[in-house]
Amino acid sequence: MFTDDFKQTITDFEYIRPQLQKMMGGQIISVEGTGELAQVLDMRCGIDYLLVTADGVRGIASRIQHGHCWRTFTVRASKTNGATTEYEKRSVALLHDFIYPYWTVQAYIHEGMARIGYVRTYDLYKYIWEHDVKARYTDNAKFYVVDWDSVPTSTATIFLR
Repeated sequence: MFTDDFKQTITDFEYIRPQLQKMMGGQIISVEGTGELAQVLDMRCGIDYLLVTADGVRGIASRIQHGHCWRTFTVRASKTNGATTEYEKRSVALLHDFIYPYWTVQAYIHEGMARIGYVRTYDLYKYIWEHDVKARYTDNAKFYVVDWDSVPTSTATIFLR
């Protein structure tokens, strides 16, 4: 199951990568995969991709969902099994100056089109910390839900081949 989800995530990102590179002004490279550095960046820092520009390199966290475009960023806040979540890891990183993804990307794929939103991770978490953010629950997790219009978000709609 995890392997299938992982492969699907990589495939889905390839749909949005060209437009995202145009929007962000650089080359996006994956850090997903094997190797010690890739595992540290992914598992400890929450970085799925790197944005490489003429000026430097920044990390990207990515979530892609299929179905209706809710125009929201969703941040996993807790799991029923007690595992550490992205919210907990990134909050610690932001508050203690550890490495974290500079950008957070959320995309929705539905009926031959993708809608993409991205925001500075700091702005997203600051909003969560300072506002009464609505939560959504699944069978095994709680997610904070932040509307794209609530934070400084860049968006695009692309049509898939």
